[in-house]
Amino acid sequence: ELREELPKLFEDRDCIVVYATTEPSDALMIGGNTATLLEGKVIQYGKTLEVYNKPDNLISAKVFSDPPMNIAEVKKSGDICKLNDNSVQWKPSTKIKDGIYKIGIRPHNITTYKEGNNSVEINGKVQISELSGSESLIHFTNGNLNWVSLSNGIQQKNVGENTKLYMNTDEFLYFDQNNRLVN
Repeated sequence: ELREELPKLFEDRDCIVVYATTEPSDALMIGGNTATLLEGKVIQYGKTLEVYNKPDNLISAKVFSDPPMNIAEVKKSGDICKLNDNSVQWKPSTKIKDGIYKIGIRPHNITTYKEGNNSVEINGKVQISELSGSESLIHFTNGNLNWVSLSNGIQQKNVGENTKLYMNTDEFLYFDQNNRLVN
């Protein structure tokens, strides 16, 4: 109820309203400008959708992702990026130099179905399967990495099951060794 009422309260005010929240969905819904903080210091400030879509750094990306962002180390060599264990490879949609990067993948960009033109398959072992009716959260492992997938609808998976999921590589965020967004 509060999420519905707050935008209405702020709408016609000729003032600045500061709303502090730990809920990314609240910030996205209310809109305006957003500041992400670390240890009491602003690490990024800007229009809410810009901060969400182009986080300056890995910390802002993590803060602005619920469920938590999936993070993995990748190696880019030539035209190909590979997960650190070489189990998954893809051609990056953004121009980055050869080297080692961290990728940030929001859970809704890993689904039980192909989404987008550049989906790649990832195999996982289901740890937890949460169904809400409108969406399904699947916690899974791939090698030594713990991942979270968020798919629309009911996507029943059994704990312990090996399953195929799909990552939309167009939505990956690449971070350099200093955890700064690249591109």
